[in-house]
Amino acid sequence: LNAIRHASAQVIRVDYQHSEKGEHLLTITDDGVGMNSTDEPPGHYGLTIMAERAQRLSGHLTLHAQPRGTRVELRFPPQPARPLE
Repeated sequence: LNAIRHASAQVIRVDYQHSEKGEHLLTITDDGVGMNSTDEPPGHYGLTIMAERAQRLSGHLTLHAQPRGTRVELRFPPQPARPLE
C-alpha cells in the first residue's frame, strides 16, 4: 500500500457508508506523514488513476491532505445492476 510505503503510516482505516438514497461513500484514512499537495511527482499516477475510476462511476474523489495523515473520500451514486459475466 502506498500509505505504508510513502507516508510511513502505522494505521490505515477503510470505512464504507451506504445512504438510503443508494449513494456510496468510501473513506480511507491513514496516520502517515501527510501530503504537501495533491500534485503527483513525475512518473506517479496513483491519484490520477483513482480520479479516473471515480469518474467512471459518475463519482467524485476528494483528497484531504493534513500534516499528520491523509483522508481520501470516494462518493458515487447508485449503480445500475449488471449481469455477471
